[in-house]
Amino acid sequence: MTQSSEPVRPLDCDGAFQRLFDFLDKELDAATEQALLAHVQHCKSCFDRAEFERRFKAAVCASRKAQGCPEELRSRVMQALSAEGLGR
Repeated sequence: MTQSSEPVRPLDCDGAFQRLFDFLDKELDAATEQALLAHVQHCKSCFDRAEFERRFKAAVCASRKAQGCPEELRSRVMQALSAEGLGR
């Protein structure tokens, strides 16, 4: 979780989406997390997206724990995510 002393402005849909994956990974500071939650609670589209991503991540994690992922598949997925600007 990062720390920030600057006040966080309310988020719009783009801002919420940009921070969604950090939120799901619990990497937001408390103020940004609260701003994202406030937006998602009042925006059906963002709520639906956040809920889908949360469930998808949970399913992937559960599947990964149940059975290992072949390294070749992991590499291909990471390359695809990177090509979309989503890799780390």
